[in-house]
Amino acid sequence: MNIPDWIHTVLMSFESRTNPFMEVSVADALSAVRKDHGDLDDEVWAVFLAEHSAFMYREMPDEDSLWGTYFAPMMEFTQADGSILRVPNVMDLNGATVAHWKARAKITKNPIMRARYADCVWDLDRVVTKEKRQHEFALIAAQSYIENARRGGFADEVNASTDLSRALDIEGVRQLTRALALARTVNAKELQTEAVSELIDFCERSGKPGAPGIWLAPFDSLYGQKGLLTPAQQDDLIKNLELMLARTTSQTESKEFDPWAAQYAAQRLITHYKDTGQTKRLVLAYGHAFETMAKDAAPLLAIAWLQPVIEAYQQAGLKGEAERLSLVAAEKGRTLGDDLKHVKVEVPFDRDHFLKSVDRLLAGDDLSTKLYLIAHEFAPKAAQVRETVQHLSETAPLLARITHQVIGPSGQTTAQIGSVDEDLEGRLQSQTAQYIGILLPLLNHTLSELKLRDNPTTDQIIDVLFRCPLFNDCRKELLREGFGAYLGEDWVKAIHVLVPQMEEALRNLAAGIGIPVTKTVRTQPGLTDLKNMGDVFNDARVRQVLGETMWRFLTVLYTDRRGINLRNNVAHGLVGPEAFNRSSSNLVFLSFFVIGSLRIKPSE
Repeated sequence: MNIPDWIHTVLMSFESRTNPFMEVSVADALSAVRKDHGDLDDEVWAVFLAEHSAFMYREMPDEDSLWGTYFAPMMEFTQADGSILRVPNVMDLNGATVAHWKARAKITKNPIMRARYADCVWDLDRVVTKEKRQHEFALIAAQSYIENARRGGFADEVNASTDLSRALDIEGVRQLTRALALARTVNAKELQTEAVSELIDFCERSGKPGAPGIWLAPFDSLYGQKGLLTPAQQDDLIKNLELMLARTTSQTESKEFDPWAAQYAAQRLITHYKDTGQTKRLVLAYGHAFETMAKDAAPLLAIAWLQPVIEAYQQAGLKGEAERLSLVAAEKGRTLGDDLKHVKVEVPFDRDHFLKSVDRLLAGDDLSTKLYLIAHEFAPKAAQVRETVQHLSETAPLLARITHQVIGPSGQTTAQIGSVDEDLEGRLQSQTAQYIGILLPLLNHTLSELKLRDNPTTDQIIDVLFRCPLFNDCRKELLREGFGAYLGEDWVKAIHVLVPQMEEALRNLAAGIGIPVTKTVRTQPGLTDLKNMGDVFNDARVRQVLGETMWRFLTVLYTDRRGINLRNNVAHGLVGPEAFNRSSSNLVFLSFFVIGSLRIKPSE
């Protein structure tokens, strides 16, 4: 290929540079000049495509691109016809492109450019031409990556504090780890040793506490890899990590104090030592750094920092330290409310439409129909919950990937909900709880209207409920007391009486479908306990009988930490008097008619 003057000028401007630069900068410069040259003929276009593609690819260290290669497209777009547009696309190239890269790899003076040409030949020739790989170009690429790192200039005094300098340092690490991978692939022992030595030296020169991606690289890339490190080099790696741990936990040098960097160093040292005493020392080192930082932090932030440290203390056998830090976190949690802000969001609401819906639900004289229509209307539908989670993952992808934490009244983390991809179940339960919260004011109004219009008695409610086979006569008096308290707006009594009756009804459901309602006591062989509500819900057979909508509503209301968790919170005394209110009581009341719709299906 003959290189046009305007392309040659761009390439020479980079070849003459002595300091490092990002490979994509060459592609960007070519694109900028390309605009001034209109339509290109086939020959010029082929040269432009070869040069632009070479410097536009992004790296996949695991060689798991869609082509099974190290290099991958920088961008992908879905076009109107559904096809995928990839930039650059290796399928647009041919044997002439590879021949051009081979020639350039042998004559280009700049090591960054030479390495990229040679690496493209080594990595992509097998895809473009289906030819066997040529070790020569793996060696050229590896040697050029090492040469570029040795030239220095990655973090010179002029730009040492800039983001560009940090990016170039990381590029230096990437190039050296690639050089090592290439040397190992072609079994070039001397080059492999050279790459290891240069990677260690480069990271010692460039590594600073605030750049863990650089100073951690030797350990992450080399430690534990058979035959890569000499005993002296391994000792140096460990000494450097110990030094970085000391620097990042020191409070005398505020610029280097960094609990996260200390944690990174400690975790790798724990891997090396495999000693309980060392583990305790290392966990305490970074744990105390987080504790120091949390002292003057806002409560919510402090608790988020301290909770993982408490767990690390427990896992390391530091029970006393874990308890002490738990008290510190609890003290922070007492002022958590001062750190939170109320956010109001206005949503459109068609009052007339809602009131007509209430009239429809409460039409007629049959109390049973009304109660079961209300139950059906206000239990969030599982299909709608799934649709909402899917919609949010498409319209708010960042939010779908962020882990959520549920914070208890004392500031403790009571539940954690992962991303949509990793924790779909948690997202579905969380979304169900949100739907319940949205529907709750409407449920409160609807049940108030039911009481006002029908004035139902306790006996009428029990007569409707006892059409369901899950409620036994021996519990009728307790249910009468509970529903009597509910109608009399004694919310504390209503909840405390009715929730245990729901638990008994669920055990009756398990027994009715042939599931034992007892479980062994793990610590006392020969003894058994009745299963609790959570045990029943966790049985897949119960879940199948209830159906997803009913199961999600009941678990979110009663036993799921990601939801309301009313049964557990009440049973363990985790809520104050403010939790025993009209809304909670209405949800409990509703739940009886959600499950009360079950009937025995005659067997064949």
